[in-house]
Parts: sequence; C-alpha cells; structure tokens
Amino acid sequence: CSLVGSEMCIRDRNDFFFHIGKSIQRLYLDEIFYFACNGKKIEIHTDAGVTTFYGTMQEVVEQVDGKGFWTIHKSYIVNSSYVSIYKYDAVQMTDGTILPISQKYRKLMKSCLTELYRKEWVYCYYVILLFLWLMQYIFYCLCVFAQTVLESTGLIKK
Repeated sequence: CSLVGSEMCIRDRNDFFFHIGKSIQRLYLDEIFYFACNGKKIEIHTDAGVTTFYGTMQEVVEQVDGKGFWTIHKSYIVNSSYVSIYKYDAVQMTDGTILPISQKYRKLMKSCLTELYRKEWVYCYYVILLFLWLMQYIFYCLCVFAQTVLESTGLIKK
C-alpha cells in the first residue's frame, strides 16, 4: 500500500481510500456521485449520504483520474456516470444537485463530452454494422432454405 500525502491510500483501481481518524475507509468509485471541497474537508457524496474527511482535491484527483471522474470546479469533482444534465455553466446530478462548472474547466468539459459522444457514436456504428451483417446472413439462409424447399418439391429444377 502506498500512501498519498498523509490522508489516502491507493490499492485497487475501483476503490477510493481515505483516512478518518486512525482508520482507513474504502468506498467503491461507482458508489460516489461527486466530491466537494469545503476548506480542508472533502465531502464524498453517495446514495448513502455524505462522508467527510480531511484532505485535498489534488489527493482525490490522484485516485480518480482516468476513471470517469471530471474536475468541473476547484471545489467539485463529479462522477460522469451520475451526471444527468450538462449545461454550459453547470451540471445536474442524478440526485437533483446542481453544481457549477467554473470558467477554467468549461473548455475541458466540452472536450470530455465530445470524446464521450464520439465513443458512443463509434459503438453505435459497430452495433449497426453487426446488425446489418446479421440481417444479411439471415436473408441468405432464408434464400438457401427456400431454394432447397422449392427444389425438393419439384417447383424449380437444380
């Protein structure tokens, strides 16, 4: 286990570790809606409520970077899976909370959304191609079957 600063510990890619007092706490990343910084305290917002520990947003970034979390403000890091509405200057979380996007992060948010949509379109493109190939194969099989039936009944000759 390697300590990050004096407050957090990194072990597993899908876990977030932090200290409360002398104990190390763990939350699964997919349970976390967002992190909010309030002075030296970090609030972790989940479906179960809010958990608070002492740390910095940089320490949070070090554990969640590249795992679907986006910094939208110096005080907020959001789990993109729980964002229901994206606007130019704010996001709305699935629990209804509206969080501001600072001017500093608006361009980055736009590029993150563009990349997210691009990945979704590429995925949809491949799904459509697979569907079309499958439909073509089914049509071919039906044609072969129909020809076999017609030949066996003597309606057409080989």
